[in-house]
Amino acid sequence: KLGTQGPGQLIPLIEETTSTECRQEVATNLLKLFLGQGLAKDFLDLLFQLELGRTSEANTLFRSNSLASKSMESFLKVVGMRYLHGVLGPIIDRVFEEKKYVELDPSKVEVKDVGCSGLHRPQTEADVLEHSAQTLRIHLGALLSALSRSVRACPAVVRATFRQLFRRVRERFPGAQHENVPFIAVTSFLCLRFLSPAIMAPKLFHLRERHADARTSRTLLLLAKA
Repeated sequence: KLGTQGPGQLIPLIEETTSTECRQEVATNLLKLFLGQGLAKDFLDLLFQLELGRTSEANTLFRSNSLASKSMESFLKVVGMRYLHGVLGPIIDRVFEEKKYVELDPSKVEVKDVGCSGLHRPQTEADVLEHSAQTLRIHLGALLSALSRSVRACPAVVRATFRQLFRRVRERFPGAQHENVPFIAVTSFLCLRFLSPAIMAPKLFHLRERHADARTSRTLLLLAKA
């Protein structure tokens, strides 16, 4: 088990001497090393404690590209990829297949004629915005539904690591004024650093064989930000 003695005492030194440019590579290699020894959770827990120990403001927690943040990203990609595919795969496929025009920014809306031959009517900006919002609500609803059903499919080590993260953050920031901080810490990794990047760039997460075209990319971006 890792701790502040033995191999664990090298982790702070590695973080201090690692540049931002190579931190992702270092984090990935360390994560794979400890994962192979069955110590990934302990390794990440040590990093959580180190970062929490030097963080005084809850709203800055895990916001930087620290060794803890990069290691957690690598952990989710290595261990959680099958889970990710199960949750996002059908939704991403639907977005690619439908190729619907989706836009929420009025300054970027493209208005065109709609209707049958001889019965054309101008499509208004409001029509486009409402239809786009409805499309995104459908996709977002499907995503939230898939997530709510996916608890048992999530790897046990991932769930255990998130539980430990939740506990450490709650210990560091106790009290009613910080009651949401542990939840924010968990979702910042699960959503902002794992699900959202996969939605925006599905090819990089092996969800699709090819990159999305411009229209589909815009839909994916808006969905990731929803």
